[in-house]
Amino acid sequence: MKRIFAAILLAVVTPARADILVLSNNTFTDGKILSQSPTEILLQPADNSPPQHLPRSQISRILLTDDHGALLPNPSQPTQQRPIAAPPPEPTAPPLAILNTTGPTYYLIPLHGEVGATILASALDKSLADAALRNRGGATVVVLDINSPGGLVEEAEKILKVLHHYNAKLRIVALTDQDLSAAAIITLSVKEIYVKPSSTIGAAVSFIPNKLFLPPKLEEKFQSAWRAVARNSAEEGGHEPLLADAMIDPSFDLRIISVDGKPTVVEGPPLPGKSPLLRKGKILTLTSHEAIDCGLAAGEAEDLDDLAKQLHLSPWTECKGLAVPLADCITRRATSFKTEIDKINADLADNLIKAQQSDPSQSIRVNISRPGQPAASKPAEAHNPIADRLLWKQRSLATVIFLQNAEQNVRDAIALSNAFGQETTADALQRLLAKIAEGRAGIFDNRNRFGEGAAAVPTAPTPATASSNANNLPRPNLPAQITTLSDAQLALTSPEYDDQARAAKFLATAPVDPAQQKKITNLLLPLFQGPDTNRQYIFMEAFAHWAAREDASVLLAILSSPARSAANPNPQNRYWPPAITALVRLDPAAAEPILQQRKSEFYFRSKITFALQSLIDANSPDKPAAQHLLEILRPNPAP
Repeated sequence: MKRIFAAILLAVVTPARADILVLSNNTFTDGKILSQSPTEILLQPADNSPPQHLPRSQISRILLTDDHGALLPNPSQPTQQRPIAAPPPEPTAPPLAILNTTGPTYYLIPLHGEVGATILASALDKSLADAALRNRGGATVVVLDINSPGGLVEEAEKILKVLHHYNAKLRIVALTDQDLSAAAIITLSVKEIYVKPSSTIGAAVSFIPNKLFLPPKLEEKFQSAWRAVARNSAEEGGHEPLLADAMIDPSFDLRIISVDGKPTVVEGPPLPGKSPLLRKGKILTLTSHEAIDCGLAAGEAEDLDDLAKQLHLSPWTECKGLAVPLADCITRRATSFKTEIDKINADLADNLIKAQQSDPSQSIRVNISRPGQPAASKPAEAHNPIADRLLWKQRSLATVIFLQNAEQNVRDAIALSNAFGQETTADALQRLLAKIAEGRAGIFDNRNRFGEGAAAVPTAPTPATASSNANNLPRPNLPAQITTLSDAQLALTSPEYDDQARAAKFLATAPVDPAQQKKITNLLLPLFQGPDTNRQYIFMEAFAHWAAREDASVLLAILSSPARSAANPNPQNRYWPPAITALVRLDPAAAEPILQQRKSEFYFRSKITFALQSLIDANSPDKPAAQHLLEILRPNPAP
């Protein structure tokens, strides 16, 4: 994905408003929609060529975009948003009750699972607020039952703020089991820590959402900030800040000394005959015994009853409130959330992979020289510029569409996260959305970069229909037989299909007059680019016969077209032989990449092979070029 987002670093042309039209033959064109009707769309192409009348039958999707390819609302084609599953309802706090006991009480808050998934600052805040309401004159101990592999740094920072608010109001005790990463830093802010046998605490190197897009210096900036958060947390709980640092940074030697009879952690190599707490190059993760030995934990407790003995509060009674049912609800929510978010993530990954595969910077070797700069030496395997321009724009637009889909996936994930109370996940997704949008804008703005200063390249044949004189236009005065170029040109302007067809048959074999070449191809072009290939084939033959080098892009678009499509079941493969025959004459190198790309398609290879072999057998002047292309078309030998 880095290659996609690196597109923003490329030189770009000044972007213009360009809506994207997905055509029925799976190609794309862009421009500004000037008007729409039930039967056609009038499009001003992005290259400022004359407006095109595009029949609705040739358009499968219309994507309205802003200047940088961001999808805009289209009332006629509303965005399909994923329905949001309803989260389990949050429980209400039970009524305040007077406990039938005068002994000590405890208020249990389970903190199980991942920070940012089942351990949430919002839930902890509600639980501690409920505990404060039920605190009997300060006699109730709040027990944080911690069992977590860690999780999101940002959520941990929010939780630390919540604990800071309540540390002065409540007696909070942590009973930890697995207590790693972000969870360990949370625990450090608690003054009284007890560990279960075989527990672990530490290993808090930060996990930063969206880390993929962070350069090394920026990543270190985040790690440094996280170390500061960890030290503050340790100071909040009255613990040695070196422990917090060593859980994140592997550059510490730590040892334990005794000060006034209490274990104290200091930095430095171990003393002779003494084992170190930590050697440089390792991240600090403490066992239950090590946590006690270094003074971090006050003692070891097997369970809540054992904890009561350690605190000299045995026996004690549970003060039941909101925390336990809320923790159960959050767990069920997290399970439901994961099921739904996994579906979105699968679609997101698929769209990002497809965007990466379509990214033209990974599939086309570009060779662009700037004005006043010498052209770089062109590698032998580099593509022909005409074909590259065509492929570059098509692949750019395809990449933009996949990234637009990815953006919608992320929006769906944000909506789901907010609905399930996963605000920190939603915040991280917002940043991911901004990154994808940045990459999409860079590629969209860069879609015309390859081939600066070149003539506009059609991305696909402009749909049109041979005239049927539906508008009762006057028919020109034509001879019974077409025998001259002037008569042929006049016949091509006739509203009658028969007149146009007679002209095309004459032009398909008539000698090419360079002085009339451009005018005749301009007349033929809209006639063969219709949906009925059986009817329009004669115009294609004439166009291919009269095509000039600047028409090679149109011929390349034909070679890129599928044999058939769902919207057009007529055999479009009939166009391939005349297209390749014309390209052999005009610019054989331009055809090389498409032949290389499609030679594994048996039907395409057989049609093109027959056309090239016909030129060779006829001893055409283009025989050497045809032989060269035939060699390229041969299938790769089996391994």
